[in-house]
Amino acid sequence: VNKGRQLNDDPIFSHLEMGYGKAIIGLGCGCVAAGVVGVLSAYTRKRCLLSGYVLLSVVLGGSLLIVAYILASISRSDAVRFASVCGRRRETGALYGSERMIQLMSEYESMRQALDNCIANRTNTVGEAPVHLLSLDSCPGAVDDQLIPWEVHRYDQLLRAAERRYHCGGACEAGSPLFGWPLGTGKGGVIPPESAEDLLLEPCVKGIIEDLRQQASSNATVSLAAAIPLLLSGLCGSLICCSRAQKRLERNRQRGPYQLAWSADPSSLPLMMFDEEDSSSDD
Repeated sequence: VNKGRQLNDDPIFSHLEMGYGKAIIGLGCGCVAAGVVGVLSAYTRKRCLLSGYVLLSVVLGGSLLIVAYILASISRSDAVRFASVCGRRRETGALYGSERMIQLMSEYESMRQALDNCIANRTNTVGEAPVHLLSLDSCPGAVDDQLIPWEVHRYDQLLRAAERRYHCGGACEAGSPLFGWPLGTGKGGVIPPESAEDLLLEPCVKGIIEDLRQQASSNATVSLAAAIPLLLSGLCGSLICCSRAQKRLERNRQRGPYQLAWSADPSSLPLMMFDEEDSSSDD
């Protein structure tokens, strides 16, 4: 559950892999419910509870395995798509490939234009920060060359979080950040330079790719760590359930001849008693 909340609240992963954090939260709650059912079945020794626990364990364990595979494959494929889109951008100067990655790159370029236009329109008044240190937060309503405001873009929060987390600037190429130079968060932890050209930060896509690959490994590990014990406990529960059923069947078989003797024909009981008396008198 905690891992799902982390993924759901992560501004980068939640924008790129939407819905998977909530899926893990749901599976985590299901695991808690399965644990409660398992404890109750152990104390009450009721077959219906044990059967329910086995069913929940198998379903949840299988679902966690599927989610682990999907998250790992999607995260790795997104990392490959980022790298391929940026590679084609550097080679040809055009954006083509994954539609989602192209949208992210296009939105970055639009916000870059909006910031450049804002800087061009601002004058460096007394007491104001140097113009090249302005951020989009200082330019509300700034528009790009197509008059599109930067606030309308879908991935603005993702890019903001990426710049803060990876200390980056630029999308595929090194550049200055869109959302300002917080003190001590420049490249190598230095104060922002006096000139924007003096220090260009590493591209944000590089940090995003590394983070996605790490997320893929950690998500797969966590899901497998939760799925394997569930499946093993479900297997043990099914063996216990089958052994109980086998013991019950054997007890019924042992009681079967006696029950048949008494229930076959109740009217024959007096005759059997008379036969016993006759045999004793003959003796």
